[in-house]
Amino acid sequence: MTSSAHRLIGVRVFASAAVIAGLTLTAIEWPAARRRAAAARRKLAELETVRQMREESERWAEGRDLWEELDIQTLTPPDSLSRRILGDTAAPEIIERGAETVFGGWRRRRVELVFHEAPLAAVGRLVAEAAAARPPWRLAEFRATAAPSARGYGRVSLVFEGLERAEETP
Repeated sequence: MTSSAHRLIGVRVFASAAVIAGLTLTAIEWPAARRRAAAARRKLAELETVRQMREESERWAEGRDLWEELDIQTLTPPDSLSRRILGDTAAPEIIERGAETVFGGWRRRRVELVFHEAPLAAVGRLVAEAAAARPPWRLAEFRATAAPSARGYGRVSLVFEGLERAEETP
């Protein structure tokens, strides 16, 4: 055999040993690499969750800041809204459903307005007006029954809730 043939055999043996060593290391490290990849995927998912939580927290903080900057921090009285839309033709029975402190000097107030016979179209305008008030009322419950006496009229119960500054007590 010539020296070039010996070199060729040496190169082939070295290449075969390198391939065998590479396959052996791959077989040994494969489970660890899968565990590391799974851990990296979990960390990426946790990072996405943290990012979403931070964005939501920032939105809440912006909303709170806007709310606290309002000039008027008390809810418009429901009877005032009702009179503005319906006049004295359908005065509601107003029932306070309670108020609870929710956070940082604010309270959630619930009020029920019961119209024994009111024009339904005007009641819809009242709901829109309450939602447009600053701070706004939110319609939490709605029940309506048609009045047998007149078309377009009915018995309506509206439960509004809203946030307002809690009054300071000495």
